[in-house]
Amino acid sequence: MGWFSSLFGSRSTEPKQGQTETLSGYSVTPEPLPRDGQFLTAGIIAKGEGEARREHRFIRADMHPSFEQACAHALQKAEQIIKEQGDGMFR
Repeated sequence: MGWFSSLFGSRSTEPKQGQTETLSGYSVTPEPLPRDGQFLTAGIIAKGEGEARREHRFIRADMHPSFEQACAHALQKAEQIIKEQGDGMFR
């Protein structure tokens, strides 16, 4: 790491992920996005494995003061998406 990035902190381009949980047969991974000192609700809903794996990424406008709160809300939103759309979300 260069002196410039150590002085100002480095910014990773990779999203920070919360713990993956299984909801109604789907894998849900929260991926809150940092925005203006807060976190935007976002995540991935997946089903299947290997080449049969399908993913649906979602982002919502909800902002949270902490990463943990954003993760919890992402899980709630994912559950709502799963209930409303089921496998239709992968179209």
